[in-house]
Amino acid sequence: MTLTANKIETFLLVLFLLALPLDRRHTFQIGSTIDSKQVHLYASDLALILLLGWACLTGNIRRWKTTWYTTWCVGIFLFLAFLSAYFLSPRETFTWYWLAKTVELAVLYLYFRNVPRGITHVVMKTTVFAGLCQSLIAVGQFLMQHSLGLGLLGEPSLNSHVVGVAKINTATGKLIRGYGTFPHPNPLSAFLLVACATAIYLTYTAMAKRERLTWNIAGGIIMFGIFATFSRAAIAILGLIIIVFLLYHVKKGDSKSFLLRFCSIGVIAFIIFLPNLRNRVELNTPTNYNRSFYNQIGFSIFKEHPIFGVGIGNTLNHVEQRITKTENWQIQPPHNYFIIVACETGIIGLIFILYFFAKQWQRLYKRGVDADYRLYLSVVFGTIIILMFFDHYFYTTQQTQLLLWMTMGLITATSMVN
Repeated sequence: MTLTANKIETFLLVLFLLALPLDRRHTFQIGSTIDSKQVHLYASDLALILLLGWACLTGNIRRWKTTWYTTWCVGIFLFLAFLSAYFLSPRETFTWYWLAKTVELAVLYLYFRNVPRGITHVVMKTTVFAGLCQSLIAVGQFLMQHSLGLGLLGEPSLNSHVVGVAKINTATGKLIRGYGTFPHPNPLSAFLLVACATAIYLTYTAMAKRERLTWNIAGGIIMFGIFATFSRAAIAILGLIIIVFLLYHVKKGDSKSFLLRFCSIGVIAFIIFLPNLRNRVELNTPTNYNRSFYNQIGFSIFKEHPIFGVGIGNTLNHVEQRITKTENWQIQPPHNYFIIVACETGIIGLIFILYFFAKQWQRLYKRGVDADYRLYLSVVFGTIIILMFFDHYFYTTQQTQLLLWMTMGLITATSMVN
């Protein structure tokens, strides 16, 4: 087989997608000892550098097309980020690191905006494979109640006695939740929801029976992984995803057997995990450091800095000033994506990001977009938007940052329109 520039780029793209879920990183001990305020270099950063570097070296980057709208949005996005970092944030290493991450996400968005339609299927298949691996790891962690020795891939050290590890309370003691190789079960659940929706899409668009069965089984295993995270929002959204796909195919009059299999697997997983799911709701120990607590702090920060915010990457400094901490993990941002945007960039940045997301949704319904593909991206985008209201990881966590802007790029891809 002859290696061509495009085949090598496809290989590097797959490598990046496989590295995306990994929490493998090098931490530079600069400034704060709080993990979320430190400088990290991830395996996915290196994979992305290789991918973009190859695209530049081979000239494939010249295929990138931009419209005035895309140029304007990306330009304004980076301009606001620079002004915020330079004039509002303290000029510390972490501020410039956060600005560099913003540039990285903008370039990632542009890359996936210009991914050819044929390669989008490679993206989807690799995403499902990565989700399948993460589900198996998460289920294994829950069953074993400790980490599986995959530290080389960035798996955290898990044990029910480790402080800060996410657990559920049960009548017989604490049980750790599935992490995969993510820093927390919640961002893992977001990744698995996207992988599950992708598996459903690949199932009903596959031509061969064996291929349909393969994606059906992969999606079913991913469902078990979602339950192993014990993320209540993710489990509820999983049910919503299946209902949306089912209603769509009922309306089209298509065969719904594959969706019925997904429903059956979901019901089986629900029954298996039901005792602990009930404990997750009933036996949760109340804490002062909950989502509402951090969101209220976020509102207070926004009220004091309503126009321009406190500066990019500067929210945690203001949170730290407003609470009395006994552990570093208590320093957390607001658990709502849009509140963090408002805190750091003010009403100007919030209006911009809301406008940008609204335009993305509008682009999904342009004439010429394949209906099945539109439904798939609508489900993925809708899932992300809903989860943004419940946690901060799409703004602060490497894996879900990359997932968000990769999805945005695919939505605006010129190859979507035939």
